[in-house]
Amino acid sequence: MDSKEWVEVQAPTVEEAIILGLTRLGITREDATVQVVDEGSQGFLGLGAREARVRVGRQNHTSSPVKSEEQDDVEKKAAPSKPKAPEAPKAVAKQKPAAKKSGAKESQPTAHKKQPTDERDAKPSKPAPKKMPKREKRSSDDPRRQIEDVVLEVGSHLFGELDVQPKLTWKEEDRRPALWLSLEGDDAEDLVGHHGKTLNAAQFLMRVLVRSRIDGDFNLIVDANDYRWRRYGKLKSLAHKMAKKAVSSGQPVRLRPMPARERRIVHMTLRDDDRVRTKSYGSGRGRAVTIFPMNSGNH
Repeated sequence: MDSKEWVEVQAPTVEEAIILGLTRLGITREDATVQVVDEGSQGFLGLGAREARVRVGRQNHTSSPVKSEEQDDVEKKAAPSKPKAPEAPKAVAKQKPAAKKSGAKESQPTAHKKQPTDERDAKPSKPAPKKMPKREKRSSDDPRRQIEDVVLEVGSHLFGELDVQPKLTWKEEDRRPALWLSLEGDDAEDLVGHHGKTLNAAQFLMRVLVRSRIDGDFNLIVDANDYRWRRYGKLKSLAHKMAKKAVSSGQPVRLRPMPARERRIVHMTLRDDDRVRTKSYGSGRGRAVTIFPMNSGNH
């Protein structure tokens, strides 16, 4: 099968694996088919633990290995059933005389009505995705309102099956405004993942889907139970603490490697501190911020 049509993903939980699979394919839950191959296990005291494994594919793709196996089973079951087909009319023919004596005219229409009723009852059994709340009225000339509408609509497809409540907040940043989609609820902690890995994947997918629907000079941040906001506060405190250390020692202080957004938080926090200056060194995952005291001769 084409790797772009389905992926098999492993993660600590089923929900994390599903979100990672959706991220790799660049689709929403509504456009995906999901099969849980292995729900995983936490083991006992950390022993024997294994990650969950799921297959995520596009709904319009019909040649996945899972479906081909089901089709093989159907064909095997259908083969022996063919010779039994002529026996069905005989059974019906025997029942007809008895049905006439016991008022079969009323019972036959009832039997015919049960089948469509059962089919209708079976259709709603699939859980429909929850929809995020929408604003009452939107002004067509308000770009921020338009962006919020798109974010809520995309979020309802992506997080609709989770027990979370969304909250949208605009926050002004140095270069451009940022729209924070804060998710709060019982499932929000699971959405964070190990060191925010699952949350980063969900944020990446949200950005791709939102940008495909609407343009604008804004940054989109997806948070879960204030995980990123708490992290933001810790980074600011760390920046001030390390700046004080650099000034008191008169020596540069190098922080641990961080992703680009976290490095930027450190730079922005200390940009108005006349005692120090900051610069990033390194490449890839090893890139880190170094804080220099202004009285230092190092560059």
